[in-house]
Amino acid sequence: MATEEVIVPGWPTPRGYANGRVGHGEPVHVGGQIAWDAAGKFPEGMAAQFAATLDNVLAVVRAANGTPVDVAAMTVFVTDIPAYRAAVKELGPIWRERFGKHYPAMALLGVSALVEPLALIEIEAIAYIETLETPETPETPETPETPETPETPETRDPRDLRGDRRMITSTSFASELHHGVVTITLDRPTRRNALTFEVYEELAQAFEDLGRLEEVRAIVITGRGAGFCSGGDQDDIIKKLLGRDTPALLAFTRATGRLIQAMRQCRRPIVAAVNGVAVGAGGVIACASDFRIAAAGARFGFIFPQVGLCGADMGITYLLPRIVGLGHASELLFFGDLIDAERALTIGLVNRVTPDAESCVKLALEWAHRLARGPAFAHAMTKQMIESEHAMPLADAIEAEAQAQALCMQHPDFAEAHAAFKDNRRAPRFRGAPE
Repeated sequence: MATEEVIVPGWPTPRGYANGRVGHGEPVHVGGQIAWDAAGKFPEGMAAQFAATLDNVLAVVRAANGTPVDVAAMTVFVTDIPAYRAAVKELGPIWRERFGKHYPAMALLGVSALVEPLALIEIEAIAYIETLETPETPETPETPETPETPETPETRDPRDLRGDRRMITSTSFASELHHGVVTITLDRPTRRNALTFEVYEELAQAFEDLGRLEEVRAIVITGRGAGFCSGGDQDDIIKKLLGRDTPALLAFTRATGRLIQAMRQCRRPIVAAVNGVAVGAGGVIACASDFRIAAAGARFGFIFPQVGLCGADMGITYLLPRIVGLGHASELLFFGDLIDAERALTIGLVNRVTPDAESCVKLALEWAHRLARGPAFAHAMTKQMIESEHAMPLADAIEAEAQAQALCMQHPDFAEAHAAFKDNRRAPRFRGAPE
């Protein structure tokens, strides 16, 4: 079903953030709201941000002609669970002031950080608004007016990815949206797609924005030419870092980490098509993806010790042990040796190995399109739970999953899957999935 943007009067839509989506006769999906105001400013403290975030959620619901009691479910993402629990006595009156005795299903999930650094809390919601009606088809006028001649369309850079609500523009990589799948192609083939300051910035921004575009349901990242990504460019980055003071170096290392954090917080599944060499930061980008498909000629290496740096960079000591185990991760990070695709497959670093780069990208796209046809809300929840549960005790993880699954059971995709099973086992048509 086609959906429309919920427009809140007086609200901007900064950096690609969506307010909400609604289809006639369908639930309203309130995109992740945080506590900023129209000027992009945040109040201080957990209680103040909780109040402002609830107000923003309800602003979207009211803009769709709903009321607080129409809210059926909420997912609350919090950066500091202990602080949230410590503020419960303050949060209760804030809730009752807005919702009274109405309590929708709610899941509370701890996250390491949100995309906006000042945000302490983010809330997504689903509301069922009975007052929405399918609009009547307007009558055709007896004498239609002559349509105006359309303006000449603006010139489009082939590297631009345009959605209904946001244009992601890059000068450092190519991008394409097709049937819900965005393909990002690193585009410096003569340098084995080495990263520059500009590439880091544009990639981080892209993943932050893509995670909030509903028309984007899965992402593939690959490289043009013989390499996937050879890490930081020796001339554009490494040479320029020599001689910088500590604050400048720290600003750079934090900027590189922003890219990896954006990939892990992006609520769309990411498939890395590792078509060639993936070393240094290139290897970290592959690890930050949810799936890794490698060509037989691909090579992986976390070569930081070979250039006099520690193996801890951009979050790799967090990511790699979770993928291959502590022993294999220690070997790779201490020695910095290159390994081939078969070895990567043996230790679990990659999911599949294909004969060549072309078949690597083809399989990655097949997986991405399969994901795009799946339940996007449930996939986003799966990724969030994989990320959130890492540091949880088992009991907390089980409780978090119970709440997450209860939320998914209220989503229309759950009912659609059941209906599809009963209807001669036809394939389910999940909400928003491409035809």
